Amino acid sequence: MDKHLEYADEHIFLAGTGDLAEVLCRTNMRYGLAKIHHFQRSIGLPEDASFIGAPDATVTRNDARWKSGFSYGGKLEWSGGFAVLDVKPNGCGVLMGRLPHVPPKHEIRQRLERVIRQGVRVDGVDIEWDLDRSNHFVEVAEPENSGWTLPWRGPVFLIHSSGPEHRGPTLHGPGLYWDASEPLRKMALRHETPWGRLLVLTGRNAERYHRHLREVHEFQLRRRRAMATALFGDHEVLFQAMHQGMTGPGSMALGSYLHGPGLPKRLCGDSGWFPLTLAEDRPIFLLRPKPSFAQETIVRLGWAERASRLGLLDRLLSANLLPHGGGTALLAEGDISVQDRPTGRLFSVGDVHFETPKTLPHGYRGQEVLERTVALALGEVIGSMNIRWSLGGNL
Repeated sequence: MDKHLEYADEHIFLAGTGDLAEVLCRTNMRYGLAKIHHFQRSIGLPEDASFIGAPDATVTRNDARWKSGFSYGGKLEWSGGFAVLDVKPNGCGVLMGRLPHVPPKHEIRQRLERVIRQGVRVDGVDIEWDLDRSNHFVEVAEPENSGWTLPWRGPVFLIHSSGPEHRGPTLHGPGLYWDASEPLRKMALRHETPWGRLLVLTGRNAERYHRHLREVHEFQLRRRRAMATALFGDHEVLFQAMHQGMTGPGSMALGSYLHGPGLPKRLCGDSGWFPLTLAEDRPIFLLRPKPSFAQETIVRLGWAERASRLGLLDRLLSANLLPHGGGTALLAEGDISVQDRPTGRLFSVGDVHFETPKTLPHGYRGQEVLERTVALALGEVIGSMNIRWSLGGNL
């Protein structure tokens, strides 16, 4: 392996299940970190970009993000204050609210069809319903009769959503996604590396972008609240947090719940617990987070020497992350290889070749993610709920 990719690999700490999706997560993440290291080196900064994976670390199903060398399910950090556009933050998250009773699925489906036709506005912006895309969904669940003492009584709903309204340029800013915004591409510095270009913003452009990100991430909170009201009426919000977005310059929740001091509570949650949604046929578990990673866990995982040598021990001790779901599981077998081509990287798993993992058959992980989370003392289970029905994917 190229020495720079080996160096990038040393900056990856994965705490997951060790399955194919996690192995591919590491394989691809080397390229993204190597590109950030290359830029840091070019401007005289320490090459310290790192990725700490949660138990649901996996591939990303966003083609542009994957082709840029980034995966999913963890905490991405780097020093320097510059913005990396290739990671494509969007403020995706989950809202959970209390219901007086379990509404019929057909009733909520009818409401959804009606509000899509009529439209819903938030801050003067017409929201685009995205519950028919990616793994976004609405679920209704009831507490499991298993002796848990939950922080509330009765059924709940969950909305998992991000929204495309600000991915391109608007009156509010240049947009979030480089591939949806010409103004953002014009602002960006195109930094060439041996593994492809890296789009970055520096100086005032980075500050402007980070300001815009904070505003859009806040918008997403109000957006999910408006969606919930449109579907379920007045409700009590029990939990809301994002798991995909910037929590500060050089710190990103890349498909992972983050918690602990120094984080914006409105974005990262202030309920003291987090929902873990697995495959649809599994319960939803409530997790109370623990400070992570503990020193003894770092030693047990074999990370201590490497983290100390690279100056990353404090990042591991303050990672404070939880899985937000089970994560994508890939249904393929075989040895992994990567071929660098002028048109982009070609991955192989056995006899199957692909540019992005979206083309592979997939499912979602289940109980193994919960068990790994508890075993690593990242959180403790305080309750569970059974899913009564779900809307998502092809509505």
